Amino acid sequence: MKLIHYLSISVFCVGISSTEKVLPANYAEFEDRGQPNPVVQAKMSRDCPQTSYEFSDREQTTNYIRVKTPIPDLEELTVCGWYTRYTTSGDVWLSYATRHQQNDFILLINPASHIGIWLLGSYVDGHPTFATNIEYHICVTTFTRTGYSYIFVNGQIEDVLPGSRVGVLSGGGVMILGLDQDVMGGGFQAAESAQGKLSNFMLWRRALTFEEITQMSLDRCHCPSDYYITLQHSEVELEGGATALVPHSCAP
Repeated sequence: MKLIHYLSISVFCVGISSTEKVLPANYAEFEDRGQPNPVVQAKMSRDCPQTSYEFSDREQTTNYIRVKTPIPDLEELTVCGWYTRYTTSGDVWLSYATRHQQNDFILLINPASHIGIWLLGSYVDGHPTFATNIEYHICVTTFTRTGYSYIFVNGQIEDVLPGSRVGVLSGGGVMILGLDQDVMGGGFQAAESAQGKLSNFMLWRRALTFEEITQMSLDRCHCPSDYYITLQHSEVELEGGATALVPHSCAP
């Protein structure tokens, strides 16, 4: 059960704070390996898809969102969303599993209230902490070829996490919001569920720039127009008690 694993790892992160790290102003410090800078910037759209969902029940295995959009091979990605957690027990926000690896990519808030990331079967614990009943804008950018993940909270870079495994995030798997997968598309455990509200979740097949992430945190109606995954009703399957809420309105 992964929550036990989360607890064991978080012990080694006690005393580490983002103020003790030199946080970068861009990706070049870690991602520049003599190759052209992979970071590009798209037009910011005023028509950012507005979505909002709630996972109201705790300790269950039936309430989740399954993304219908096919997942391609990925070497870099950014996921963003507004998240409010209702419990301190730990939340699995996103899980992506393939037939060969159940922990290909997982975003969670562990029982110590820190953000955690599984990438290619390897776990790393981040510093930012999240209180209950407060909405946060969270973005995570990951470069699978170097293993680095960048955590942004409310538009600001808060941590850079090195991964111990590198490679390509294989496509063809299943992406689920609200529960962890112990096998692709299933194997759910009640202790690894989410209880909270998730709004404007999106995924891009590239690293968003720091500026793009900051702009989204300031205005939820604006987002880079080249998003690949959103949680619009036609693009997801709601299971169990996962509930669609009335989203934010961007009407003038």
